[in-house]
Amino acid sequence: MKKSRTLPALLSLVLALAMMLSLSVTAFAASPARASGNGYSMTSVKVGGKSFDIIASAAEADSEGYTAAQCRAYIRIDHSKVSVQFDTTHYGYVSESGGAVTRWTSGGNYTTQSGHVGCRYGASEVEKIRGLNGTVTFYADEKTTLTVTLKNP
Repeated sequence: MKKSRTLPALLSLVLALAMMLSLSVTAFAASPARASGNGYSMTSVKVGGKSFDIIASAAEADSEGYTAAQCRAYIRIDHSKVSVQFDTTHYGYVSESGGAVTRWTSGGNYTTQSGHVGCRYGASEVEKIRGLNGTVTFYADEKTTLTVTLKNP
């Protein structure tokens, strides 16, 4: 009886694909929930032993940039200095920073914001916000810091 060479080759291919898939799924499962670089970052913290989701985001409104944070527990949240890069009509690329504040979440108000950072030449001069970044620190049972970056190509 003659042995087939295609069956072992096909079986090897299927096993190799299965191993590659299992490795990639494991890599995604092992990575933390933080997804910075796309304007937000999220994970969870414990407050009094109870788990709460936290979200930090970078945002823009009225030609100004800021960070925002959300947690449904009563905690202190520090918004560090926000750095914003502007494209302007007459001054080219301009970088500004500021907006650092400490806030507390409270009953019914689970979202906090940093101070808004605008262009020194005024909002009418801003063509677009090229990017912004900042860090937000959540003081739960353990301190957790999330970094957020928003890029507008």
